[in-house]
Amino acid sequence: MLEHVAVIDDCDTLGQKLDAENGIHKLSQRVPTIVSDFVKDAALLRDRIGNATLELVTDIKKLLQNNKIQKLLGVNKDRQRSEMQSELRELRAIDACKWVLADPKFIKRYNAPDSGQLVILGHIGCGKTVIIVHVIKELIRRNKHKLPRPVICYYYYSNDERGKAVCIYSSHILHLLDQQEGLKVKFDR
Repeated sequence: MLEHVAVIDDCDTLGQKLDAENGIHKLSQRVPTIVSDFVKDAALLRDRIGNATLELVTDIKKLLQNNKIQKLLGVNKDRQRSEMQSELRELRAIDACKWVLADPKFIKRYNAPDSGQLVILGHIGCGKTVIIVHVIKELIRRNKHKLPRPVICYYYYSNDERGKAVCIYSSHILHLLDQQEGLKVKFDR
């Protein structure tokens, strides 16, 4: 304790000098401004933390909602479809399917004011699935910035369980929910 006496004595001398130079009064005049600035900054920080927390909670709710919907509709089957679509994209030659987008019947259907279906029929192995994968990708690209954005639902029929009506309907519902976020709230109720 005795070794700190010199420091305490220096602080006391400094305090007396500040008091003599009216330093305490200057400091006491600045304290309200410092305190009010601190209170403003603390309120701003509280608001930002509140907003960030709300964003996180909203994101978590969306993830939980998506997870619930995916479990209900059997997302594994939809995941199989996505994997098949990716594999087919890799198999297709870059320009092999461009002809279908330039076909007058396709252009007329694409530019029609009403919605409709596109069905491609053909023998096994003639490239129907490869063509439709290309068309779907192109339609999604073209419609990305359209307002209102058209909804594109598709399904690859198969003779296994993916060909059952429940799989077809669940795939269409998943496409609707992915493209129309507002429906998820109604769907979850």
